[in-house]
Amino acid sequence: MKSQRWNPGVRAQTIAGLFAIACYVAAIKNGFAWDDTFIVYANDRIHSWAGIPAALRLGYWYNTGHLYRPLTTLSFALDWIASGGEAPMFHAVNIAWHALATVLVARLALRWWSAPAAGMAACIFAVQPAHVEVVANIVGRSEMLCGVALLALALVATRSPAAPTLETSGSQLFWIAVLAAVAAASKETGVVAPAIAWAALWLTTSRNPRSTRIAARRATIRGTAAACVGVAFELVVRFFVLDGPGGDRPHPAFRMSGVWQGAALALASVPRALSLILIPQQPRPDYSPAEFVITHPNAGLVIAGIVLVGGALAALIVHIRRPTPRTFAVLFAAATFAPASNLLVRSGIVIAERTLYSPSAGVALLEGAALAALGRVRPRLAVAALCAILGVSAVWTLQAIPIWSDTSSVFTAMRERAPASYRGYALSATASDIAGDHATARRYYVQAIRLFSKDPEVLRDASANALLVGDTAMAITYLNDAVSADRRDTLARSALARLRAQGTDTAGARHPRPAPR
Repeated sequence: MKSQRWNPGVRAQTIAGLFAIACYVAAIKNGFAWDDTFIVYANDRIHSWAGIPAALRLGYWYNTGHLYRPLTTLSFALDWIASGGEAPMFHAVNIAWHALATVLVARLALRWWSAPAAGMAACIFAVQPAHVEVVANIVGRSEMLCGVALLALALVATRSPAAPTLETSGSQLFWIAVLAAVAAASKETGVVAPAIAWAALWLTTSRNPRSTRIAARRATIRGTAAACVGVAFELVVRFFVLDGPGGDRPHPAFRMSGVWQGAALALASVPRALSLILIPQQPRPDYSPAEFVITHPNAGLVIAGIVLVGGALAALIVHIRRPTPRTFAVLFAAATFAPASNLLVRSGIVIAERTLYSPSAGVALLEGAALAALGRVRPRLAVAALCAILGVSAVWTLQAIPIWSDTSSVFTAMRERAPASYRGYALSATASDIAGDHATARRYYVQAIRLFSKDPEVLRDASANALLVGDTAMAITYLNDAVSADRRDTLARSALARLRAQGTDTAGARHPRPAPR
């Protein structure tokens, strides 16, 4: 019994899970930072049992009606009630969820590969530097809840090919539907659950010794339909709660771009996103591009993005014809990245490390398998490569965890680690205004607008700051620019009308200058 309990597969899962905990134990010292302060700390509805029903009837961003993540909101409420609002409890729970996701990566790898391959894949996932924002920042939990649900769904779907029956069982269909609903109710990425279910079921059923093409197709369709039912249930609830789809506003970079320019920017972002989870590197809180990058996307990166998208489509075709665990891993990474890639729909970010949590699981599976294959030929080289990956990743991860200790640290890291990004300066300006340091705020606004001059919200805030320091002319200029950037910005137009009414007339507000082409 003892040998069965501690077989190589169990040891691989245990070691990887403990490694994940060890990597992030320092995050328990962190407090509420950035979005934590609004989503968790200032959300009075989740601070008591009585308020939870009201919290679940509102959007995730409860003052705007954007997004809907009821299970994530519920988990924050339970943590608050259990801890009395103490941040260490939230961070400890985040670490536990990350450890669980790491174990599930190992379990999924064990479906096809050896214990060493599974252990290596899971350890690479555990210490991935791009995960720091997700694990060390409380609101990153939505990514982990969704990722855990999708990994668990893949495990349910990829039962052993030696199973006595090819047909999907009632219990299997039930859990596929439930896990799909859980994924979608945790994060919008969960809508890809049917794609994950299809890829996993097709891999398993078509490789079954008893399989025929027709039987495999029938079993796959049943399981995929179950996942569709789970996602559809969440989407229906979402529609009624938010009176619509409740999507996020596109990033200003896409609002200022035409169709082709936006597509080029999205394609150029794909190889950069892949590099973040393929090559250990210093993480940073923001990747908003400067205006020059938006108007002049790097041609090499655009071509690389086209190649990567083509590679994903090729993997899909290969998976349809002759599925393998490797093609499944590619499809898992591609499907979970797709909602945030800006290739299908425009999201509120261009690139964000938090959106790479689930995709990195697929990449880690491939890396573990590749290192195991290398180990069979050149064991010393495989060990050296693994140690290098884990060592460099651990250094970057441990250095980045304190960034998320408080809001000020996050904004400072944005300015220092992403000096070409305007958001660090814009957020620092807002914080300085709130603190009453309007002169410092003005300097930050100037720098932010120099890097990116098409964000109406930043321009409106800069206008308000200009009024605070007595520069009415600059306030009007900023508002004019805000209206030019977005003609539908009623807040900027109303403010501009009031300012002009105090001087000459409101003609400029009523008939703002056209946006530059």
